[in-house]
Amino acid sequence: MRKIELQSKPRRRSIVLAITTFFLASSVLAMSEPPPRHDNALPPGLDSNADQRVDRAEFAEDLQRRFADADSNADGRIDAQELAAAEQRRKARAEMEREQRRLQRLDANGDGVVDSAEFEADGWQQFQKMDVDGDGVVDSSEWHPPGPPPPHPPGRAPRAQR
Repeated sequence: MRKIELQSKPRRRSIVLAITTFFLASSVLAMSEPPPRHDNALPPGLDSNADQRVDRAEFAEDLQRRFADADSNADGRIDAQELAAAEQRRKARAEMEREQRRLQRLDANGDGVVDSAEFEADGWQQFQKMDVDGDGVVDSSEWHPPGPPPPHPPGRAPRAQR
């Protein structure tokens, strides 16, 4: 593993701050939809010896791996462009993992793909959940599209706050 050399304390603080911010943001964003696992599971890849504990050596190894991933030109430093590219790669990996979990949920027969019958079965389950009164019709009072609520126009509070 290549050693990272830092010239001065202010520069070192700036780099440490940038890296810490990157990893904290990554952790927070990754928590938005964690993979299915038991309550106290450690993030994948962090516990390299699978003993359900992370020691200093494992943590240092993970930091080095993440730094190397972000330092695309291998100059021992991460600039804003590299940091942004690393974040995009992280988001793409998280999105792929999320879609893999979704595929597994939809793929009723386990063949690795979702056919129209599986897709429609899931859609009808969603319809039944939305049809709160069970009358076979989803009216405007029942309609809540999946996902986060849409953003409110600037300067206007959500209806509940007016």
